[in-house]
Amino acid sequence: GTAILQSSQTATGWHRVLVINAGKVELSGINIAYGGGLSINGGNVQLYNCNIHSNTATFGGGAYIDDGIVTFTDCSIYSNTADNYSGSGYSGNDGGGLRINGGNVQLDNCNIHSNTATYGGGAYIGGGTVTFNGCNIYSNLADYGGGVFILSGTVTFTSCNIYNNQAEGYGGAAYIQGTGTKVMFTNCKIYWNSADYYGGGAYISGNKVTFTNCEINGNEAAGNGGGAYIYGGRVTFTNCEISGNEAAGN
Repeated sequence: GTAILQSSQTATGWHRVLVINAGKVELSGINIAYGGGLSINGGNVQLYNCNIHSNTATFGGGAYIDDGIVTFTDCSIYSNTADNYSGSGYSGNDGGGLRINGGNVQLDNCNIHSNTATYGGGAYIGGGTVTFNGCNIYSNLADYGGGVFILSGTVTFTSCNIYNNQAEGYGGAAYIQGTGTKVMFTNCKIYWNSADYYGGGAYISGNKVTFTNCEINGNEAAGNGGGAYIYGGRVTFTNCEISGNEAAGN
């Protein structure tokens, strides 16, 4: 059967539908919806075939992960919002679908879509080791990093599709910055993303970013860098196709 966890409350800071601080926890076939989502602060947590949707929190609308070993398999994270509503007392607005601050987090064959935030519509990554395998990240919206916003940590994307995300500022698919950041894209497709300013596909000012066997096609920027806008860091493209991208600026 399917278990449903839901609440009528928006999460202010740490207040969530489900909070896990320690132990070994397995969740299968769970719907976490219409509240403040999930918070994981430690332990070994495995989620299978779960839906996390329609939640609102000041940060990490769908899920907030601060520490622990966490695995999402065949999960959908969608229609969540990171919203610093009036009187919350938190700066918030980071990570519509997910906010990851630390730990070891792996997402296998997951769909992350239709989430909204100021920073990182689909996901905001502020630390830890994070791996996306065979994931689809699409139709998310943010001011910075429509698909993902990466501030710090080691982040790997393998065989992922990142498409149709929108940034109302910079980085349609991804916004990557930070002096200690290491980000690797392998066999990924980044397409149909858009930014109202720079970096339709990606905006990069991070330390080390590599693209290997990737396709970056059909992205748009109203300013500069239809495919990618590189402002700093060490960026390497190997056996990649970058084509059909458009920028109204330079």
